[in-house]
Amino acid sequence: MGLRIAAVVALAAALAACTSAAPYPTAPAKAVERGLKQSGQSASRALGFCYNNRANSPDQLMAEARLACPKAEVTYYGTDLLWTPCALFQPARATFVCTPKPSSETPPAK
Repeated sequence: MGLRIAAVVALAAALAACTSAAPYPTAPAKAVERGLKQSGQSASRALGFCYNNRANSPDQLMAEARLACPKAEVTYYGTDLLWTPCALFQPARATFVCTPKPSSETPPAK
């Protein structure tokens, strides 16, 4: 009986080690990447973040995405829960699209 309890405690510790409180980067949804390529938005890139909707707020996710794209416009695309590459305790994946901001420089006059 003692061995079973030790095994359960070890398994719980191992699963807890697979997660963290902060969202972490992962592969974005493939459908988003395909859509960007098909629409000709080659300069845009997709980002994915694994998170737990009970532990992480939408503001926290957006802050992580903005850190990953400091000089771009960040747009939330969506969340998926099935077949994500995320850990057990952070199963949701939020996908964002980074689009370069238009240059504010004016071309030199001729």
